[in-house]
Amino acid sequence: MFAADMNELKESLKKIVKLNPKKVYNSHGLPADVNAIEKLIVSCK
Repeated sequence: MFAADMNELKESLKKIVKLNPKKVYNSHGLPADVNAIEKLIVSCK
């Protein structure tokens, strides 16, 4: 993926977390680890 797309995704995630901090869940219904998501995004660049 392009770096710009990854940056957009990261910003979108931050907005989602700020708006709905209790609604960020992973596929198992557990609260998602936002830091882990950000590390994954960085590793994909």
